[in-house]
Amino acid sequence: MAQWEVVGGIDTGGILVREGQALNSPKAPERLSTGALVEEVELLGDRLHYRLVKGTGPQEGWVSTSVSGKRLLEPHAAAPEPAAPAAVPAAAAAAEPAPAEPERGTAQAEEAAASGPGSRPAENTYAEWMSGYLEALGAGRITGRSPGPPPRDQEGLREDADFEARRKAAQAAHDKPKETETKPLPPWIQLSSVDVKKVANDTLNGDMYGLPVPPTLAKLEKRGATWFTQAFRKSGAISKDNAVAEVVNFYRLPVQGKDSAGGAGPKAFIKVKWKVDAKDLHKELFVKMPWACDGSTKEEGCDPYYRWKCSCTADYEAQEARIYRFLGPIFPFKIPKYYFADICRQNTNYILITEKVQFGKKGKTDSRPYEVLPCAAKLLDFELEPRQRYEMYYCLLRAQARMAAWDKNGFFDIVDPQIRGLEMAPPPLGSFEWPVKRDEKMQKLKAGTAEKTVARYREWLEDHGRNLYPKKHLDPKFLEAFYAMLTDVTPFLDILNLYNSLFPDMVAMQHPNLQADNGFFWRTSSGEMDCGLIDWGGASPKHFVSVMNGCLSGCEGSILDEHEDGFLQCFVDEYYKECGIKLDFSEVRRQWWLSYAANMAYQATQIEMEIYREVPREEWAGVTSMDDPKFMGKWVVRCTGLMIAKSLEYLYIRWARGGQRRLHVHDAFLEWKEYWEQHGMC
Repeated sequence: MAQWEVVGGIDTGGILVREGQALNSPKAPERLSTGALVEEVELLGDRLHYRLVKGTGPQEGWVSTSVSGKRLLEPHAAAPEPAAPAAVPAAAAAAEPAPAEPERGTAQAEEAAASGPGSRPAENTYAEWMSGYLEALGAGRITGRSPGPPPRDQEGLREDADFEARRKAAQAAHDKPKETETKPLPPWIQLSSVDVKKVANDTLNGDMYGLPVPPTLAKLEKRGATWFTQAFRKSGAISKDNAVAEVVNFYRLPVQGKDSAGGAGPKAFIKVKWKVDAKDLHKELFVKMPWACDGSTKEEGCDPYYRWKCSCTADYEAQEARIYRFLGPIFPFKIPKYYFADICRQNTNYILITEKVQFGKKGKTDSRPYEVLPCAAKLLDFELEPRQRYEMYYCLLRAQARMAAWDKNGFFDIVDPQIRGLEMAPPPLGSFEWPVKRDEKMQKLKAGTAEKTVARYREWLEDHGRNLYPKKHLDPKFLEAFYAMLTDVTPFLDILNLYNSLFPDMVAMQHPNLQADNGFFWRTSSGEMDCGLIDWGGASPKHFVSVMNGCLSGCEGSILDEHEDGFLQCFVDEYYKECGIKLDFSEVRRQWWLSYAANMAYQATQIEMEIYREVPREEWAGVTSMDDPKFMGKWVVRCTGLMIAKSLEYLYIRWARGGQRRLHVHDAFLEWKEYWEQHGMC
């Protein structure tokens, strides 16, 4: 009989073993050790039924011979190689779904983890790949349009029954936006910080439904059941013969402290009593409003700076209202039921009311199938059960891929372009000059911004914030490699952002801030994790990889290191399955590294604008840990400080493994920069 040697799982104590061929079959209690020798009983695709010959682990079981392109077992001695898959073009090879690989979920996440980090080598140099890409682009073979999903019976594509049920529900609701009376919102007015303070406390009629929009939670609470009845009748959430008989409870969520409910504005839970109960009406609802400018305290919902930042620097709140009202029912995943939303263009007052997501109690670990798990608090993944710390990111990326693919298929074209956020989309290919050429004065100016970026990090990591991070992550040699990356990358942030627009296949509808706290998760009857999404401000066509930072920046550094390839491959596979566009995995990963480097440069401005605004420099001397209320109790301080911590951990792991030389994201950037400078960029 043929024999195989285990070559994977070096970093995970061996490879995962299951009791049956299926990837959702029970796991064996121990792993099959690296270096073990096994005898082949049966080989079905890339699933091997084995008996142990030498080494440690289960005496018999099923394992994957490869995951995400990396071999976990190799034929031993003269054992025959398994049949090779059909050849595919080099530029698409990494995106081709592997034979018999299921939809990537809980089981697939664990299989991917077993292969260890950094498992997929680049198939060619950047220069080689880009030359081929530009040729295809010039020949019209890259269009940004979907060729249509591949056949459902194509080998390697496995269907998820729960997702297929969601697909049917979305298809059944597809024509409803056409039946909804709508008018375009007036243009967004970009008020100054001074102007918004003058008008934010006025009660004006909203531009969607014409009802008065209360400027604060306190004034909303005073309006009581009558206002809610009018609002829900206007939106169609209830019929004209139904009403809110009573507001039973109005509970404001905390805006400070570790349990803060977010930074976009004050929020509340309300409990209502309906005149006529119905199965589709929720008694517990969620309310979101912008920060007030009425002179009250932060705890009461007042923060003029963040009111300006959230309402007056982008049209995110109006977009959130449109998403919930029109697109939510036809998304390829669940979002909370819409009850009411409106916005006043003249003063930016805004209100959103949806069903309340019934999160499980914090610390609960025995949830039933389809019962929502405890809330994943922003950037506090370490409080979750170990499996959820990585499984939820596969869920989120799969949801993003499905939404992008359905957008490419034209499924969301049923609604007006304004509702789809096309005004926020990146510039289309052909509308800008490329490569970018900057004069000497601009180059010097950009070099100056790099010096400021490094100086901000030096001050934070080596002075005010030095007590917050592990000493090894502040190793002078590592920090110098980090600063060297920032020095090179920062002058090119605007060009890197524009570069994304060269890839029309990689721009479609995305959630721009999909960290784990903006999802709600449950396990299906088969044990797989699934999710719904919330917090839709700014959702619009975006470059996929650039917004992955809005998702994976919340991931623990060690988890990202271990699952990075699996996360990216999950997106690539699901996107192909739903719209038929094959993305090159190596280029997706390269762009991810470029985006990651750029995001680290961006965080330097957050140190100045967020951390020191909330806690001035002179107050950091006595802060010795992240548990200090000045860190954990301040939402924006915690967010910026923890994102830096997770990034340092991830970068340090890769730096140490790579021989303590340049950061791997720095190498990716230098290769990119060298190519484009040779082609005229300056």
